[in-house]
Amino acid sequence: MNKNLLILGIILIVVGAAAAGYFISIGESGRLRTYGSEGVAVLGVLLAIGGFMMKRSSAVTTQQFSCSKCGATFNSDMALKSHMKDKHGM
Repeated sequence: MNKNLLILGIILIVVGAAAAGYFISIGESGRLRTYGSEGVAVLGVLLAIGGFMMKRSSAVTTQQFSCSKCGATFNSDMALKSHMKDKHGM
């Protein structure tokens, strides 16, 4: 769950619903403001759903292997072992 996106979505829901309620209560003849406010609320719903369904960014990190001699980094243990054998003779 991405908390920042979820919180932003909830804030947009509240602001959009409040603005739409305000424009309806004062009897504005123009529908553009009301529809725009409802659109902001719908965008908030979509962001809240997306934020709830997303994985954390920290869960996607990959493990890096680094050479103790020269400090080069590799994505796999096999690549590190091959580097150690080829470059450092170990």
